[in-house]
Amino acid sequence: MVPERYDCQNGIVNFQRADINSFKFRRSKVVIFAGGLKDKSLWKRLLAKRTPRQIWVFTTDESPLTTMDYIPPKQYNIGRNIFNVTYTYHSKSDISVPYGRYQPYATFNDDEIDVDYHKLHHKFAMWMSSHCDTISWDRTKFVKDLAEYMPIDRFGKCGNMTAKM
Repeated sequence: MVPERYDCQNGIVNFQRADINSFKFRRSKVVIFAGGLKDKSLWKRLLAKRTPRQIWVFTTDESPLTTMDYIPPKQYNIGRNIFNVTYTYHSKSDISVPYGRYQPYATFNDDEIDVDYHKLHHKFAMWMSSHCDTISWDRTKFVKDLAEYMPIDRFGKCGNMTAKM
């Protein structure tokens, strides 16, 4: 939870929310943008208050198709990049934080080929999503269609179940 303080090799790192009108914003060495800013007048005020050596970091877990409104309007990008660092799932980001990874088995047991996992487990798959209307492809329809052939527990706004805690 913000504010937080961390000791590291090169000193102390403080994380805190900084209102654009506060002294903290101008004093901040790094500003992290997590989430969309669609207000053009806010971008104009942010750029006016940015100090020359301030580092701006863009971070998101979403695809570029759903984050087009998260970046400044094009009139503010003329001749310079607004963000110094990108921090996303993409492998070409300055800081890449992928969702997961694939790691093949070191060895493979031939006896596993004959196992019917569907008979061993009454639940085959689970899907969690609350972003139902996507731009690039209709994953919600895909999961509903797939559920006709195999059991899938669907959680979140796009699903038909709720998690019991």
